[in-house]
Amino acid sequence: MTEGKFEVTDVIPLDELGEEEILKYAAALESHSSHPIAQGVVEKARELGLKPYDVDESKVIPGKGVQGVINGREVLVVSPGFLKENGLWKEDERVNRVLEQGKTVIFLVVDGKLAGAMALADRIRPESREAVKRLHEMGDKGLHAHRRQRQGGQMGR
Repeated sequence: MTEGKFEVTDVIPLDELGEEEILKYAAALESHSSHPIAQGVVEKARELGLKPYDVDESKVIPGKGVQGVINGREVLVVSPGFLKENGLWKEDERVNRVLEQGKTVIFLVVDGKLAGAMALADRIRPESREAVKRLHEMGDKGLHAHRRQRQGGQMGR
């Protein structure tokens, strides 16, 4: 049903930085990673024609994210768990809403302050949209036919 490729669906400013600045910082740190979430951030910046900042130094925080120095500022792109472990988590209804939608959320921290959040979702394959649409059009009849077909195959074994 999905492509296995994440795309940024929401950029949520949580401090003075705007959406584009959040993406430029995050894409700068994520540009050296092959992780699907990192690639989603880099792709979003590219789509918007944003040039990520130059990273002076960076390192991976295993299982939590990445940190680096950009323009003399300490920058991190991290998981919600990292924020909670380090006392940086703060409630925000916009962040809660995307979490409730089942999206993956990562956070940008600049000089120790929570600056923004990015929500990502796995891309739906174009053919999956059509298949789901057809199933909805068929309603219960399509579901029952599918179940009968599966049960018939099992009974013949």
